[in-house]
Amino acid sequence: MKQCLLFLTIAVMAVNAHAQRGIGRTKYEKLADFNGHNRMSGFHFAPGITWTPTLVNKSDMELARNGDTVTTADLTGKGKIGLYIEAGMYHLLKYGRFWKYVDWSLAYKKLKAIEDYTFRTEVESSSTMLSETEGTNSFKYGFICANANLNNIMQIRNYSFIQNSLGLNFDYAIGKRETNNGLVSGSTFNKMIFSLHYKLGFGYKVNQKLFIIPAIETPLVNFIPFEKGKSTLGVFDLRYRPFILTLRIAWLRPPKANSCPQVDGAEGDKDRQDKYMMGR
Repeated sequence: MKQCLLFLTIAVMAVNAHAQRGIGRTKYEKLADFNGHNRMSGFHFAPGITWTPTLVNKSDMELARNGDTVTTADLTGKGKIGLYIEAGMYHLLKYGRFWKYVDWSLAYKKLKAIEDYTFRTEVESSSTMLSETEGTNSFKYGFICANANLNNIMQIRNYSFIQNSLGLNFDYAIGKRETNNGLVSGSTFNKMIFSLHYKLGFGYKVNQKLFIIPAIETPLVNFIPFEKGKSTLGVFDLRYRPFILTLRIAWLRPPKANSCPQVDGAEGDKDRQDKYMMGR
C-alpha cells in the first residue's frame, strides 16, 4: 500500500508540474464540442495486457528447525504477460469542474506469474549441506471484470492531454490454473476481488471524432479480500502487484436526427444555460 501511494504521489506531482507550465499562457483548442455537434455519451474499446510482478522477494526464509538442522528457502517471483480486453461507455460531464467524464465497462483479464524456489537443509554449526531442492510454482487466473471510473483531464496541447482516473473494479474468477509443489504455503486465491484503483493515461485527439488514450492502471486498496489495506495479490508466499496497460479507443457520436442543439453561456455557467432553455 505504501509503495502504491508513493507511486501515485509522484505521478500526480509530475503531471501537475507539467500542466502548470502552460496555465495562463496558452488557450488551447477545445477537445470536444458541447454545442450540439456531438452526443454527450459514446463508446470505448480498450485492448491491452497485464503484468503481475512481485516487488519484494524472500531470501533465507526459515521453514523448519530441528535442533542444529534448519531448512530455509529463497523465493523469487516473476511477473508474466497476460491478456486484457475491455469495452464500455462514457458520459461527458459538461459542467464538471474537476472530473470531466465518467466511464463504465466490462472486461476480461488474465493475471499470470511464477515463483522460483530453492530449499536448503543444512547443519548450521558445521555448514554442512544435507539437501537442496529447486523448482517453480506458477499461477494463471482469468477474471470477468466490471469497472467504473471518474476521469480528470489536463490539456497540454491542442490535441493532447493527461488523464488521471480513480475507479472501482469488481472481478470474478472464471478460470484458475496453479502449479504448486506443496513445499511452500498454499495459494490465497480469492474468487472475487473488489478494489479501488488509479489510472494514469496520455491521450491524443486523432481527429474531430476519434481519441486514443494509452494508460497504466494499478490497485490502491483491496476491499475484497480485505487484508489491512493491502493492494497486492497474495499467492503462495509472495505478494504480486497487478498492472494493466491499455490502449483506449473512444469516439464521439453525432447528435440524433432532428435534435436541437443547446447554446452555451460562459464556461461552467450551468444556471445561465438552464434559464435559456426554460425560456424557449
